[in-house]
Amino acid sequence: MRFFLALAPTISFVVYGQLMLKWRVGTLVKAGVLNGGIWERLVSYLIDPIIVSGYVAAFLSSLSWMIVVERYALSLAFPVYIGMTVFLVTLGSVVLLGENLNAQRILGIFIILLGVILCSQS
Repeated sequence: MRFFLALAPTISFVVYGQLMLKWRVGTLVKAGVLNGGIWERLVSYLIDPIIVSGYVAAFLSSLSWMIVVERYALSLAFPVYIGMTVFLVTLGSVVLLGENLNAQRILGIFIILLGVILCSQS
């Protein structure tokens, strides 16, 4: 349990960042705000406060990840971190963004979660 609590900030920051970036970029595209070339769009992304909050979350996840890897084996922490992040980002994309899941994706997530359980038991 202590292990999962140590991972929680890293996972939370990454999940937040991914979901906010996807939501905000989609919102800007639908609003027609991003009509310029790639450089104009990138500048628009870099000055958008919600997108910047996603980058801040990514930075904070890096800081909290350092605490995790100083305490736990990377061979344990990394697979569990990635697996839980994939699961939670997928769940968030379905619940919050209205994305669809097919049977193949559900099976893939299930296999990933089995791997997380196996890794965390070692």
